[in-house]
Amino acid sequence: MSLRALSVTAVWVLVAAGCDARIEVPPPMNVDGPPPGMGQPPAMIPPGIIPVDPPTGGGTGGSGGTGGGSAGGGTTLPPARVPQFTCDAALVAPELPLRRLSAAEVRHAVQQVVGRAAPTSGAAVLTALEPVFTAWPADQLLAAPGEGRGGYLQQDQAVQQAHADALYELGGKLGALFTSSTARRTEVFGACATDTSTANDATCLDDFIRSFGARVLRRPMTADDVSFLRQPAATTPVDPAALADVVALILNSPEFFYAVEHGQPTAAAVADLGPYELANRLAFHFWQTPPDDALLAAAASGALLTEAGYRAQVERLSADARSAAALDDFFGHWLRLDATPELDTFNGTPQFAAFAGADLPTASTRAAVIADVLESARHQVAQGGSISDLLKDRHSYAKDAVLARLYGAAPWDGTSPAPEFGSPTRPGLVARAAFLVTGAAKTRPIHKGAFLRNALLCQVLPAPPASVNTTPPSPSATATTREAAETLTQTAGTSCAGCHKALINPLGFATEGFDGLGRARTEETIYDTDGKVLAKRAVNTASVPGVLAGDPTPSTGAGDLTRLLDDSGKVHSCVARQLFRFTASRLETPADGCALSRLEALALQNQPLLALWRETAMLPSFKQRRFSP
Repeated sequence: MSLRALSVTAVWVLVAAGCDARIEVPPPMNVDGPPPGMGQPPAMIPPGIIPVDPPTGGGTGGSGGTGGGSAGGGTTLPPARVPQFTCDAALVAPELPLRRLSAAEVRHAVQQVVGRAAPTSGAAVLTALEPVFTAWPADQLLAAPGEGRGGYLQQDQAVQQAHADALYELGGKLGALFTSSTARRTEVFGACATDTSTANDATCLDDFIRSFGARVLRRPMTADDVSFLRQPAATTPVDPAALADVVALILNSPEFFYAVEHGQPTAAAVADLGPYELANRLAFHFWQTPPDDALLAAAASGALLTEAGYRAQVERLSADARSAAALDDFFGHWLRLDATPELDTFNGTPQFAAFAGADLPTASTRAAVIADVLESARHQVAQGGSISDLLKDRHSYAKDAVLARLYGAAPWDGTSPAPEFGSPTRPGLVARAAFLVTGAAKTRPIHKGAFLRNALLCQVLPAPPASVNTTPPSPSATATTREAAETLTQTAGTSCAGCHKALINPLGFATEGFDGLGRARTEETIYDTDGKVLAKRAVNTASVPGVLAGDPTPSTGAGDLTRLLDDSGKVHSCVARQLFRFTASRLETPADGCALSRLEALALQNQPLLALWRETAMLPSFKQRRFSP
């Protein structure tokens, strides 16, 4: 059988295994119902797992609440954060079809196996493979129903012809690179592949398949594996072309592209994962790479199947610097940092230049704005910080000179303790530049409010009417941006007023103490298109955010809003939900209430973010495979 026939067969097996090209996901569970008099939001799940907010002051929860605190000098807050999830062990959670590797995981897997097989020339091989990685189909963020943005790349399970083509090209090119010279073949396959003896050729090939195949397929090779994978070599085991075909075939195996899991033998509908399957789940979850030697050794010895051995690996992997990439993905996707606008687009216009003044952004400012949020998250994880600490972190992680000036702080060198924000009115996360910048000479309070409601509180907003005006309101000589937004969206009797007045605008108005570049302000300077000042008007940051449904507690600005968010526990529950989605690569269902409750309990108690991160791998569902009936 030819390589092409074998490879195409393998690819078609791969595609057939994932023929349900996109996983059907259930609708998200809505936390709060709509305000009185409004229609139901789309895609609500029947009540049961997540209740609407209990009456103010009621309920029980974690001990992390700040009971009795007040914001804005108003109503006393509930005495405890109230759990949003309930556990019903009788419900059965769905099982995902075969999960394919993400583009990043494919890249990391190839980097690891190439580094192992060719420790001397591996860098040159990977450089030559870069065009293949660059052309690899990009994963898409899949927003949950009812969310305008958001989602996680690993939830994208679409399998396209482009994936099969890219995989075929990857295998063929790697095979050609591994056999491109005598020296390269000796390094990769061993001296037995280039010596003058033919007596050792078959053993040489089989040994390579066992070692290289185990790395690529992330499990030990069986005799059947070796027999199948050596077929392209036929009667010429170490011929360069035959060796290249074997490499290509191994890379085209479904078990490279998919996380194939059988579970340990059982007659039950739920099977515990085997040691190598567990090792793969752990490594890809925490590092986005295949298992390292220590994890494989724990799998081989059986230690990974013991409670102590498993926990030791969870702690090792989660504390390792290699977990930074996965954590960045989680925080970046949850907080929708990809939506940060370009900031230097209008630098050449008189209006924006006059607005920015000495703080004109550069081409690198956007990246610095995103990095500032990620550095805050990294710092909290590393230092034992909690969700509350993340919300209230007042340190600037701006290495970019422009962003540092916007924060009124000295640039951070990346190693010394980060300086605090220069303005006392900047309370932490909600006032970081990433959530304030617009790339224009005005703010976008509606956009900010929708983001806070949807992303930080995990609340689904009703769909806007078909006739909605999507042009952001602009200030004028007689109206601030807030006043323009109120006129446009809060006029009594219109279809916009219900959502905007109760759910969206109040959250956005709380951060109007910062301009479109994220600078603290007490008044809004309004410019015409020629950069001429039309007016200066005091900004109004007072609102009733309604973080808890029906809560009339007033807020005077971002500081009060931060306290309300923290005291409510809603952000904490939202983080638990988002961590579950990130870990399970799917949306939650009512049957996932036990897992969600377990994560939420730690979050509401303000346990360290690192403890939450580790707990995702301690969930029973993480260590099991469910078989469809």
